[in-house]
Amino acid sequence: MPLPPATPPSAGKDHVEGMVRSVSGGVIQLRTRSGSATVDFAPATMVTEAAPAKLADVKPGSCVSARAAQPGQPAQTVKISPAVNGSCLPPPEATSGGTPAPAQSGAPTGVFGQVTSVSPNTIAMNTLAPGGKVTPVNVPVGDSTTYSNDAVTNGQAITDGKCMAAQGTEGDGGLKATAVSLQPCPPMGGHHHHLPHLPIHLPFHI
Repeated sequence: MPLPPATPPSAGKDHVEGMVRSVSGGVIQLRTRSGSATVDFAPATMVTEAAPAKLADVKPGSCVSARAAQPGQPAQTVKISPAVNGSCLPPPEATSGGTPAPAQSGAPTGVFGQVTSVSPNTIAMNTLAPGGKVTPVNVPVGDSTTYSNDAVTNGQAITDGKCMAAQGTEGDGGLKATAVSLQPCPPMGGHHHHLPHLPIHLPFHI
């Protein structure tokens, strides 16, 4: 039976990403593409870290972010994250415009949603478009698709040299993070890619 759409909680509208330069107490200093940034985190901040995964790790109810080179082509990357209380939090880019393609025409190049079913060649999901509209999308996958899984961890995983994205609310002294997602840094000299969205939903105690 398809999962009913859930109304996602908010994790804050502001977002920053970069490489961790230092961590002291609850304060993270980041090196960003434009300079530097400060991120404050607390015991209630959800922290996840990406690890390799496979199609078998994609389950109904999971939250998934998929990207393809062209609409309708098999996804190049699929990023899995857990739902909390039945909700998936859209990434910041999902609220900035655009409407997902309907299921029969294939997934757009980038899509985020909650998985309803999985087959060897397709991940079916419900996406949440701007304004809260839920749209079913079929994401084709193939042998070339790579998978990663955001596992819940704690603040001790935030260490120098890791890349991270944080979501929360800008305040005095920097971003007050409600969600932190740790990712492998791209190779030195390689093309910089935006870090994936934050698949974080509700507070997790460190």
